[in-house]
Amino acid sequence: MPTERTGPITAIVTRACRGFGRGITTAPVETGFRVVGVARGADPLAELGASLGDGSVPVVAGAAAPSLPVHLIDAYRPRALVLNPGAHPVLAPCTSTRGARSGKPGGRS
Repeated sequence: MPTERTGPITAIVTRACRGFGRGITTAPVETGFRVVGVARGADPLAELGASLGDGSVPVVAGAAAPSLPVHLIDAYRPRALVLNPGAHPVLAPCTSTRGARSGKPGGRS
């Protein structure tokens, strides 16, 4: 979905080489998006990139690397971000008070 003003819309997809991630990477490229595919496997990622052509930007990296999100967002300025299951992000406490009355998730009694 290219635009005349800005060129193709960029998306970042983690675990881009296999299964769901491969499909999520392939479909947008076929419609004109630029997709930054992130995966740990250099060979499968290179194969995917070769099959997709210029619309694919392969990045060999572990999606859970703490500095990776900042680097990718700064470098590519995506309009879409797909965190494919399997990437284990750094977890932090939730500041929500939902469920605080009963002590159970969702406030169930």
